[in-house]
Amino acid sequence: MRLLHISDLHASTLNERDQRSIVDAMLLDVQKLSKEMPFDAVIFSGDLAFSGKSDDYELASEILLEPLAQTLSLERSRIVLIPGNHDVDFDAIEEYFDRGLSDALTDREAVNKLLSAPSDLEKATARLMGWRTFCDKYYADVANVQPAGPLAFVHTIETNEGMLGIAALNSAWRSSEGNDKGRLLVGETQASSAIDAVAECDVRVAIVHHPLDWLAAFDGDALRTQLEGAGLLVLTGHEHEADPISTTSARGGIVQDRAGCLYQSHNYPNSYSVVDLAPRDTNVIVCVREWYPERSPRGVFDEATRLAEGGKVALTLGSHVSRGHPPYSEVISALTTLVQDHSVIFDTVAASDQQTIDQLLVPPRLFTVPYQEGRAARESTGLKAPDPLAALAAGKVVVICGDSHEDGVTSTLLWLLASQYKVSDEHFPAYLASGRSLGTRDGDNMLSNRPKTLC
Repeated sequence: MRLLHISDLHASTLNERDQRSIVDAMLLDVQKLSKEMPFDAVIFSGDLAFSGKSDDYELASEILLEPLAQTLSLERSRIVLIPGNHDVDFDAIEEYFDRGLSDALTDREAVNKLLSAPSDLEKATARLMGWRTFCDKYYADVANVQPAGPLAFVHTIETNEGMLGIAALNSAWRSSEGNDKGRLLVGETQASSAIDAVAECDVRVAIVHHPLDWLAAFDGDALRTQLEGAGLLVLTGHEHEADPISTTSARGGIVQDRAGCLYQSHNYPNSYSVVDLAPRDTNVIVCVREWYPERSPRGVFDEATRLAEGGKVALTLGSHVSRGHPPYSEVISALTTLVQDHSVIFDTVAASDQQTIDQLLVPPRLFTVPYQEGRAARESTGLKAPDPLAALAAGKVVVICGDSHEDGVTSTLLWLLASQYKVSDEHFPAYLASGRSLGTRDGDNMLSNRPKTLC
């Protein structure tokens, strides 16, 4: 199965001549590649327009969408579009209403509440009215494109290799003219509805314009958990530079292909991606094609050899695992609450202050012998303190010993759990509180009988 992944056209009559030049070069290149192996679908991951105006969309359709469909002999049912921040009409944003949304949408519950209120959501997403009008017209009478809950759409495409299911997510509905990084939202109910709708497809893909680190922390963590749990191929855009990677955690694994851009600019290397994959095969090959303006008067696309040999990156999809694993932020939040419960300084901190583990704890100083002896040896012989994080990473058991209730053992353990989880979230931390003091024999028994896996 072969997918064409393109992004960030930024169509505008202000730069029409330059944009036609680079798109024409891209069309010649994909035509050549399609003769080697036909494309099953085209995925455009956002920023079709420059300013979300109707003139932009008409130009995008004229210079890209229609010629591309003709070049590859594809129906509109096989061309998948999602909005980006440039598809937002900033003139439609009501400043004070938008400020109110920013103040209110600070957790998952508030976001899900808005997504479940159609009239409120329509007002909140009025900035995308131009995009919706264009898509309604573009996909008129296309049966395989269906809404999936609030804001998302699902495309199901029959191929020779099986059914391709694409969850098209909207990360642009909170975009504004300011710096959006860290404040954008998708929303759990949007993502879950779309991901569930493609669960039975042979190949499952999710597309979202913004890379996950552009979302608010709580929302990005939740979306990553959903995507990893489903083991999806995730296609993004926005940052204008190609970056195919794979990530794996205890929740599962995903392949992410961030496509380059398609507008004339020497500030970013214009590029697009060809993605080859197959049902029941975890191998994904991403071939990045980059624009070389110096090779001809109009430039040509060829292998992006600066990224990899032949421009090809081989990646592996993680296994589909059962859902229920908590997002990263929830795990850290739970550990932070435990630290607060045991902290001797937290009671003096204002309740409104958002404290983190790094603010409440300092890295402990540990020795393999009693503290006074260890300190003296360190000063006289240069004895190095042990590195418990390195020991944990090597799969070793770390035991922290103390002789009183206020010696900091609990805080040290919590610091270790949080620090190790930040380094690698492949294993979940487990905090087991004992109601009694343990002797040496108790400790030996616990270690010898410890569970092999804690989740």
